[in-house]
Amino acid sequence: PVQAKSFPTKLGALIERDFGFCPRILMLEARAFQKILEDNPYAAENTDPSKLHAMFLEKKADTKLLNDIQKLLVSDEELSAAGRAIFLKAPAGIGRSKAAEKLGKAFPDGTSRNWRSCLKLAEMVDALR
Repeated sequence: PVQAKSFPTKLGALIERDFGFCPRILMLEARAFQKILEDNPYAAENTDPSKLHAMFLEKKADTKLLNDIQKLLVSDEELSAAGRAIFLKAPAGIGRSKAAEKLGKAFPDGTSRNWRSCLKLAEMVDALR
């Protein structure tokens, strides 16, 4: 059996062996993932889950970088951070969002999912318990 701590490295090595590239793999414990979902400041709103995004990080987001990204938000966009996650509400979508573009560049080791995907992942985690 593979130990949880070494799993991302071993999985990355297998992907590299089979596909020729080694992706950065971010693995969260189920409790940490659930905490991120609970900390979403926009969860109670009736936001289209495809327009709400969570970026998962290895560590807490740098405040200065977040402040720089805040300046790029347009009128209907909102950005918030909680623990090891950043939440972006982009009602017009992220395709043209300057904040979303900068977010990816400012936190290249993070991984983003729309809220619909986050909820589906939560269902999968619950099914494994």
